[in-house]
Amino acid sequence: MLDVETTLPRKEREFLRHRREILMAAEAVFSEKGYISATMEEIAQRAEFAVGTLYKFFDTKASLYAEVILMRMSELEEESNRALEEAVGPGERIRNCFRSRIDQFWKNPGFFRFFYHGPVGAISEANTGFLPEIRERYERYLDRLREVFAEGIRNGEFRPLGEGLMALSFEGLLQVYLERLSGQESPDRRQQEEDELLSIFLNGVSV
Repeated sequence: MLDVETTLPRKEREFLRHRREILMAAEAVFSEKGYISATMEEIAQRAEFAVGTLYKFFDTKASLYAEVILMRMSELEEESNRALEEAVGPGERIRNCFRSRIDQFWKNPGFFRFFYHGPVGAISEANTGFLPEIRERYERYLDRLREVFAEGIRNGEFRPLGEGLMALSFEGLLQVYLERLSGQESPDRRQQEEDELLSIFLNGVSV
């Protein structure tokens, strides 16, 4: 498949390449130091740009932080959708998505650390909550989950409950678990714990 960037003029390709380099440098600094302690000067040094050049791409640290979040959320959305599409049947799709979401954390725990524990104000608006781009991506993901749960309800794989609540419960359980892991200094991956968490969601805790 043709890479869209290769069809752009050289200056635009350079702009996108430099922008990507800044985002990757910012992610590394945010992961190491956290949002509050990170400075634009450190990010510029990591990206090997002058600070003034950095401000030509991003006018504030908050806007740079938000763009790093958007960059990774785009990738996470693609991976989650792929996980939902590759499996056969609603139940297996949910299991596949669950495993994919946890794999995503272990691929890049530094990102999740500053995502969960960074400043909410940098990626939200006072009256509407999360920035529109972030909210739209998250809602698309939830809509996809709702579709899978609705299909499972129709074919008898899931109990006849609200597919919207199922999607929120699934996501809420994952978010709390991953947020707890991200708050640990040196988290260890425990397969049994992950299997039990999935079992709690799919089977409940009642005997």
